[in-house]
Amino acid sequence: MKVASYLTAAVAIAAELALSTGAQAQDGALTSAKDLYFSGTIGGGVMVFSGSSNVASTYYGVDASAEVCRANGSGWDLCGGASLFQSLGDASKTTTTGTVNVTTETDVTAIGGFVKARKQVEQFGIAPYAGFRRFLSESTVTGLGAATKIDDNANGAFGGVELDYALREEKVFLSLKA
Repeated sequence: MKVASYLTAAVAIAAELALSTGAQAQDGALTSAKDLYFSGTIGGGVMVFSGSSNVASTYYGVDASAEVCRANGSGWDLCGGASLFQSLGDASKTTTTGTVNVTTETDVTAIGGFVKARKQVEQFGIAPYAGFRRFLSESTVTGLGAATKIDDNANGAFGGVELDYALREEKVFLSLKA
């Protein structure tokens, strides 16, 4: 029941709809191309692992990130940050081996860092991103006698595109990450 071998080879897709907020340097106003600004995102997320295994492939949870960005005169701001995904409850999968049903319940936490380039045009923004995450999983296996707990860790790269819509100019955004 080697969870890491499946997680390491898996492609994790995190899709989320979230509200984010930004706090900019210089009392909320960018005054030069060298200004830094900070932002954070929290929202619901779905993490899907590809491939077949003895653990569930879909996890629902909370996805959060914090980032610092540098405003750039070219219009593309460069950002770096940290991200966290925590599944809400355990996801389970039952497989049948002969006449025995084996159930695996798994909880996933993913911690990582990312880089992003963000372009904002009026109320709309686009930001391709890429990063690296450490997946921490805890599984409980039942059906073959006593329950067995397995803690397993794996690494994985992730990336995608974030689309933003400004609900309040440069302060509150509705974001979709895929």
